[in-house]
Order: sequence, then C-alpha cells, then structure tokens
Amino acid sequence: MKIIQSAPIDIEISPDLKYAGTERILLYLNQGLHEKGQTSIVAGPGNSDLGGFGLLIPTIDSHLWKAKGIERKMVRSDKDYNSHYKKVIEYAQKNNIDVIHDHPGQIMFSSKAYIHERNNLKIPLITTIHGSTAPQCEEKQIKNTGPTKYDILRKLQKEKLPLYLLTLSESHKKEHENIGIKVDGVVYNGINMDLFQFKEKKQEYLLWLGRLSGIKGTDIAVEVAKKTKTPLIIAGEIHDPYREIFETKIKPYITRTISGKNADAERESILEKIMQGKEAIGEGEILFLGPVNDRQKAILYGNAKATLQPNRWKEPFGLVPIESMATGTPVIVTNTGALPELVKDGKTGIIVDAYEKGKISENQIIEGTINALEKINSINPEECRNHIKDNFSKE
Repeated sequence: MKIIQSAPIDIEISPDLKYAGTERILLYLNQGLHEKGQTSIVAGPGNSDLGGFGLLIPTIDSHLWKAKGIERKMVRSDKDYNSHYKKVIEYAQKNNIDVIHDHPGQIMFSSKAYIHERNNLKIPLITTIHGSTAPQCEEKQIKNTGPTKYDILRKLQKEKLPLYLLTLSESHKKEHENIGIKVDGVVYNGINMDLFQFKEKKQEYLLWLGRLSGIKGTDIAVEVAKKTKTPLIIAGEIHDPYREIFETKIKPYITRTISGKNADAERESILEKIMQGKEAIGEGEILFLGPVNDRQKAILYGNAKATLQPNRWKEPFGLVPIESMATGTPVIVTNTGALPELVKDGKTGIIVDAYEKGKISENQIIEGTINALEKINSINPEECRNHIKDNFSKE
C-alpha cells in the first residue's frame, strides 16, 4: 500500500525533536509502516529528517515555528498551509497513492485546496485529529477558531465523500460526537519503547515536562513543590502566547534556569549527575531545565520520583504520562480528557479528581496531588513499564 502522510509544517520532523507531539507520533508511525513493508511517504518541511525510514516530499523549505533557547515563536500561515495541502493532493493524484493520512497542523479538509478538489479526489482522506475540539483559551492571546473547521466538516460528512476521522481516545471521540461530528475510529498514540529505558531505582525530585502553560498545569506543579518542599524539575519550552502565565505564575518561583550560550553544557552536566545517582537539585529548589530531546527526557523520567500532569483541560491523549510510565516512573494526573484512559489508578499512577461541583478546582488538584505523593512509592515500576508495552507502544 502507498500511504502519504501530510505532516504539520509548524515544526520539522526529526529523531532529535525537543518539542512536538504530533510530529513525534508521525515519525513513529512512518517508521512502523516502513518496517511492515508499506510505502510510507511524508509530506512536510524540507529540513525534516525521517531517520532513514520512508520518503520525504518537501512542500515547504523550512518549518514555520522558530525556537530560540527556551522560547518558541508560533507563526500562523493559511497561505503556506493551503500551498502545502495543494502539493499533497497533487502528488497523491499523480503517483497512485492509496491513502492520504492528514495529521493537522491546520486541517486539510477545511483548506481551499481540498474544498476545490474534493469531488475529483477519489483517494480516501483519513484525518487524525491531534487537537482539542475547542482550544482552552484562558491565555487571552490565543484566538479560538475551533467552530469554523467543524462547521465545514459537518457539511462535508453529509456529502458522503471518502473522508474519515480518527480521534486519539474515547474521551476525544465523545468530545467530537457531542458537537455532531461522526468519528470513524479511535487509535491511541504509541511510542518507541527503545527510546525510554526502564529504571527501577528513583530519586526524590518531581518532574513536569511539556509546553509551559496554564492548561497543562505548570503553575500547579510549582505550587505542589512549594507546599511540600519537594525538588521539582521543569523541562520544556515557553511559547509566545503563554508568556504572561509564565512571567506571573511560574518564573517568580524558579530557583535556577538553564539558558544562554552555555545552556547545552550545563544541561548535560545536570543530567550526568542524575545518571550517576548524585543529587542535582536540592530540597525546595525548582529548576527550569529548558527544552530536552528524547535521550534527555528518558533520563529525567527514569530517575524521577513521579511525573506530574495536573491538567486543567481535556487533553485528547497525553504523551508525557506514557513516556514516563515506559521508564517505570509513575504519574500523578487529573481526571480530565483522556488521562484516565492512560493510567491504571493505584497501579501505574494516581488519578486526582480535578472537579468541584462540575468545575475545575485548582485547590482540589493541589491537595489531591499532595495526597497522592504520600502513596506514590507503593507503585511498582515494572507494572508501569509493562502497561505501556502492552497498550501504548508504536507496534
């Protein structure tokens, strides 16, 4: 089978990604399809690296979002995306492609290129929705453009086109069905287990990893660390729309930030200490390590006492919990979105009730997470690893 995967053009695809969920999953999927003997073609930024698997078709010279140190600038470009989708459709039609698999970015089915060509396009278009139905926008800078694409999708689904929609979890599916969208299947994300080696003995620090923001609860992790005087390592990036929450609720409590021209060397020095079992962060300290790649993430996950994901939003999936559990490190998560589908409560992590009278309660998440920390050492690291191997590997 010949499959072309339409990648987002925001971030390059690479085995050395320091941020990105969709791009990372696309990388694993491309490798898995190639290993199974399928013809996997990826259309995306020309500076991508597929790691020796499949075929890259460049649709844009370089990715749109630019990272500098601990920060990433998010660039929106309808023009570039429409051009990207047009090239994907043209390539598929000219090269006898069997399936187009779109991983938004923006979304192919709502693009001018697809709308114009849909009646002539006989190739099935599968869209895996990686984002939320309605982006949570407590940061005022983010414009919620969610409904428009779904209005388009409802109309397209009535046209009986070869158009299929996949979600990442049962929770994600329900969110779409609640707004009148037909979902054709649920496929959980899977990770490359080889990248996340098992580690049985843990250290005393907590880990929070991802895009520093309110919806992902970075500030809640900080509050938990402050109240318990437990060392906390934060790893990830600051995206420009989330600058305000970083400046007001996170930065004032960070005791050390790894940034600047010597950041790579300093980061590696800290990771080396952790690998050697030495104390890299003391009681009451909050260390902002900056962005990390998969090798560095595996070290942080594997040695942490627990990984925190105190979400305030209905995340469609959540790679952080499964990456952490793959190394044998339990997670403490909220009962929001897909997280209860990923974690075996009391066995591979602890699920905290985030709701009070139907609304997210920050204080309840904080207290629940603190209570969970008292029980976290009872969780068997091997059970964490086996749970991911059996349910969430790329295989």
